[in-house]
Amino acid sequence: MNIQDNAKKYFDENGENWLIDGYEQSGHNYPTALHRVRVTKNILSQLEDVSHLLDVGCGGGQLAFSIAELGVTVTGVDQNEKMIQTAQAALSGMPGPVRDSISFELKSVDQLALENSNHDALTAMGLIGYLKDDETLFKAASKNLRKNGYLIVSFRNRLFNLFSISERTLMEAESGNFARLVEEISQWDEEVDEKTTLDFVTALHAITGQILENKHLLSEPKRLPSETRGKSYASKMEPRQTTPKESIETAQKCGFKQISFSGIHPHFSVPRLNKALPPQVYNRISDSLVPFENSSLSLLWSSVFIGVFQKID
Repeated sequence: MNIQDNAKKYFDENGENWLIDGYEQSGHNYPTALHRVRVTKNILSQLEDVSHLLDVGCGGGQLAFSIAELGVTVTGVDQNEKMIQTAQAALSGMPGPVRDSISFELKSVDQLALENSNHDALTAMGLIGYLKDDETLFKAASKNLRKNGYLIVSFRNRLFNLFSISERTLMEAESGNFARLVEEISQWDEEVDEKTTLDFVTALHAITGQILENKHLLSEPKRLPSETRGKSYASKMEPRQTTPKESIETAQKCGFKQISFSGIHPHFSVPRLNKALPPQVYNRISDSLVPFENSSLSLLWSSVFIGVFQKID
């Protein structure tokens, strides 16, 4: 069974829980998907001439619903039938203008690669790490975007392995890749402007103040380290990771240029501290780093990054 078949089986078994954990801020869980939607919608609101969008790996449709609010016509596709059923059920309850501008289809990335269309933009959140390689998505995107169209895709951030002090850190050291990753992260250093600094300090002050005022957060019982996520998964599958530099190299190979990066799921300290503190204390303090999400510095402490690319061929 290849990686894409494994991914289909994984989401057949775990799709509902995966969606809940992606959008629910409870226990020690961080709602990464919720922030991906927020950042992607903000990116699209700043792009010109985007009226038709293809959302690949649309899941339960949350991103499609949010994008449609911008007046964009969205086609959502997913290879998981349960996900499409969930999305269509949610669509039936949406306001008329949103409902009329969205459609969902059962379709895989491999099927898309055999088609040709001229969408203005293509989004793929939480998908590329479950494909055999990054090129698979970039090539499919090239077939389904007009010239100068935009590809907006989220990656599991391999540079985060430097920060996590985990088994992945050890893996990078043992494979001889640690020095290469350190060299890459040094390329993303940049100065922080006064506004971002002020936004960060303001957010940190507000968040820590809220925690101190609501002391029940500090007294909530800790969960066992094995109970990091809120739901029980029938199987486990770790998505592939990519560095920003690797994504740029793949983009150039497939006829795209890189426009920007945004860091998602920030960590103010090593991730294992999350399990040691009461639920949500770590995550709330980490959210004070959100003002840096459009800075390349965020690529060090974010477990996910969103890349924006433009088709040039």
